[in-house]
Amino acid sequence: PGLKRALVEIKSTARVAEDDVRALQQLGNDVPNSEAFCLSLDPTPKRIGRAMCFPWPRGLEELGL
Repeated sequence: PGLKRALVEIKSTARVAEDDVRALQQLGNDVPNSEAFCLSLDPTPKRIGRAMCFPWPRGLEELGL
């Protein structure tokens, strides 16, 4: 209660690019009170648009898992 919905996409890519999170960003625009996360093999955390991208182990930590 009170937390934003976590929208999570998992990618097997070693380099996340804007194209990889396009659908996730669109979903985030359609779901109110949400945060978008992309978890992947990319070692560099970054923000692409409204999506926060993390290496998958750190992403699980960020999600509290």
